[in-house]
Amino acid sequence: MVDTLKSGGAEPRPAFQAAPPRLAESVNRWLTLGANLGVVLGLIIVTVEVRQNAALTRAQMEVGTNDLLAQIELSLAQPEIAAAWVKSIQSPEAMTPVEVRKVESHLVSVTLQLGDVARALQDRIQQALGASPPP
Repeated sequence: MVDTLKSGGAEPRPAFQAAPPRLAESVNRWLTLGANLGVVLGLIIVTVEVRQNAALTRAQMEVGTNDLLAQIELSLAQPEIAAAWVKSIQSPEAMTPVEVRKVESHLVSVTLQLGDVARALQDRIQQALGASPPP
């Protein structure tokens, strides 16, 4: 648009003039800086969330392992299982096949759980030392 009113013999000028180049560059730099800071803050937030999720996952795994160990201990406290264990210690030759199987199944489950606990402890030690856990 061109201003058609002539005032005092001045030349016609546009009704809207663009901001001076220096001001536009300054605003552009500030906007770019703000956008870059937003990206950096976003990356920091994502990193914190990932670490929290990893810690929660580890805690859930530990709770699951502890629950399983508690279940094994409670099953060993049942009278017929306890009797089979006592019999396996005092007179293993007098055990019936069912009693042997009960004791054997508990030994296998305890052995597997101890292996899981050992791996979890090894992972914790390596994390504390800053090394990555083995696959």
